[in-house]
Amino acid sequence: MSSIEQLETLRNAELYDDCKTLAEFILTLDECGKDYLSNEQRLTVYRCLADSTWFLHEYHLAESYFKKVLHSYKQVDKYDKNALEPDWMIECKYRQHVCLLKLNRLKEALTVLESILIQQRTAKIHLALGQCYQKAGGSAQESISAYRECLKQNPNTLSAYIALLALGIKLSDLLHTHPSAASIHHENQAQQPTPVTISPLVRQPWFRALLQADSCSTSRDFAEASRNYQQIDAQYLPQSTYVLCQLGYNQYLNGDYGQALHSLQRAQQIDPLLLKHMDILAFLTYTECKDNSLEKLVNHLMSLGDHHPETWIAIGYYCLKKNHKPSRTVYLAQKAYALDNTRIQALLLKGLALFKLKRYSDSLVHYKEAVRLTPYCFEGYKGVVDGYLATNRLSDARLVISTIFTTEINAHQITMSIFYPVLLLSGIVWPLEGQPIWLRTISKWLPMTKAIDAMRGILLKGWCIKHLLVQQAFMVTFIWSMGFLILALIIFNCRRI
Repeated sequence: MSSIEQLETLRNAELYDDCKTLAEFILTLDECGKDYLSNEQRLTVYRCLADSTWFLHEYHLAESYFKKVLHSYKQVDKYDKNALEPDWMIECKYRQHVCLLKLNRLKEALTVLESILIQQRTAKIHLALGQCYQKAGGSAQESISAYRECLKQNPNTLSAYIALLALGIKLSDLLHTHPSAASIHHENQAQQPTPVTISPLVRQPWFRALLQADSCSTSRDFAEASRNYQQIDAQYLPQSTYVLCQLGYNQYLNGDYGQALHSLQRAQQIDPLLLKHMDILAFLTYTECKDNSLEKLVNHLMSLGDHHPETWIAIGYYCLKKNHKPSRTVYLAQKAYALDNTRIQALLLKGLALFKLKRYSDSLVHYKEAVRLTPYCFEGYKGVVDGYLATNRLSDARLVISTIFTTEINAHQITMSIFYPVLLLSGIVWPLEGQPIWLRTISKWLPMTKAIDAMRGILLKGWCIKHLLVQQAFMVTFIWSMGFLILALIIFNCRRI
């Protein structure tokens, strides 16, 4: 048995460390001139090296070896540029694109996928193309076309459905693109002939309910999505970690932190190895002051390994809560961000730690990045407003608050962040006489200040309803309340449209 055959036996046996070592020895002998390799043999060695480093998660090395595989393939005597590429070459390109994504080289990854001939693109390739187009922020039509091609080849791909919903495709339109849609509308009619279906799952009640819930989630109707996921959890899939994770995530975005904490804890109890949304669970545990639960969560995630961003985020919140070490938390959040630069919780954690260190400008940078990546996450806006208030940039803070009303942030999430400053300025917590002159001027224009003055007059001075200040307070409060009610109705109607 030749050394090349021995190398292939190691790869087939999944002994990747030994395969990598032997392949490096063979290449060294070839470079020294002691054991020359033919082009086909060199191609085999590079394939073994690329596969081994891929499975060992050495993405820098794997990407370079996959590139050498593509170069060596073109030097083989049997190579025909007009012929279709073998299946293993398509898989090499797919894995190379994954390596490039791990290295944050999105454009190169997209180029590698686009080099695959259209007739050789599998459902996996189309799905990866759609995801890359979506991340690149280019034309939405390219992503939609890729996802539709994925569904044509494998119509059970749930992630393609969810991605299309996120790109603005309505659920009814999405289902009407398949012949199976007719069976949805006529399944209760016995005389209706059953059409040929592309996806049998589309006719299942639980699958349709899941698509409906995902549709609400992608359209940022988090309250309705939460209700749908709760219904699925109660009627169809009571022990599904996917449903519970989605339920907890939507409850978190809807501001129902207590319920979100309970849902994610249920998911973790069902699957102790679960990592999805465990960073959000760490934040919720930190927010709800569950110190013992946070410590248990940190120990559990550490037992799963330190190469997951969720682990570092949980440790960061623990350091912030238990040890009161914001500087340590900054390092831990950066570690999580280095593992996944799209991790919103890493940005929020680092922004919070920098804010506690009174590095307000740096904190604002991270909170703004979180808002840019997830414009429907309340915590990012709250951090930006807190940063502006800490640096006395009141006009900027007011501008951010006004823009929140035009986003998908739910009104009850904003209520407390607006109510507390108003309560502070009204004279209840901080007497007007002790406030700076410029702040006192703002306070006097607040309707709550007038209402409190009127209540004081009624209780302490015996004013009646005919008193001028009482009538003014009543009218101002009524006008402000009606104005906000009308604004809320307008926003609600716009969302429904």
